[in-house]
Amino acid sequence: MKKVTVKFSASTDNIETFVTEKFDGLDDATLASLHENIGTNITNGNIWLRHYCIEGSQAHIVYVLDDNDAVAAVQPALTLMAGLDGYVETVTEDMTFDAFSSYAATHPETEIEHARKTALDEAAK
Repeated sequence: MKKVTVKFSASTDNIETFVTEKFDGLDDATLASLHENIGTNITNGNIWLRHYCIEGSQAHIVYVLDDNDAVAAVQPALTLMAGLDGYVETVTEDMTFDAFSSYAATHPETEIEHARKTALDEAAK
């Protein structure tokens, strides 16, 4: 398994505010590409867990992925995120299943509602 953490500088201590501001700053095509890639990889089982949090002065967008092929599959989304304002770095680490179990027990799945993301979901139906 792989744990991928995308780090951004954050001027808020609220992850919902951070994500909303990031979504609001994206043009429609970029948001659609990001949303489609992440959604497809969740559906395909490549993403086991998404956890978003603020740690100190950084926002961490964490994806626990199945394997190296899953990392390659989400690379388009990671590349888009690396081009956003405030991007710091992306860290990819190996993770055992036991470590994943422990991490998942203390880091809940994050799902932040956003009107533009909901509109994309509705359009895809």
